Amino acid sequence: KIEHVELRQRRLSILGKGKRHRYVHVPRDLLPHFVNWLEHQRPPSPLPFVFLSSDARGAVRGGVTPNTIYYALKRREEEAGLDARSAHNFRRGYAVDMLLNGASTRLVQELLGHSSVQITERYLRLTPEAAQEMFDDLWRPLE
Repeated sequence: KIEHVELRQRRLSILGKGKRHRYVHVPRDLLPHFVNWLEHQRPPSPLPFVFLSSDARGAVRGGVTPNTIYYALKRREEEAGLDARSAHNFRRGYAVDMLLNGASTRLVQELLGHSSVQITERYLRLTPEAAQEMFDDLWRPLE
């Protein structure tokens, strides 16, 4: 909801799985674009949702739901001729990409909203190749 946008902290509070609040952080360089979209480009609506969904005729019907995202992804995949993916695939890819670029498991846990590091570690299931790549990137030879 719009009331859950925290511009000073550059984040949105969302109600996630298990009815737990989680934060979606907005990158510093994206913030002005997000504010511009919110103030000038978001479809006009009395509804309190940041992201709106519409029916087949284009009439706004409410806020974005998991089903809205599922069908939007499915439509775009078909248009692009891609194999089926899920929002969960993108979430996992985001997490693995962060790890491969040096983020700590603890940071990834916090960003994903997991209740424990063990869930994050199980969730990520690094392949042996990815583990080797991370090791090679972090290895500092003895001098």
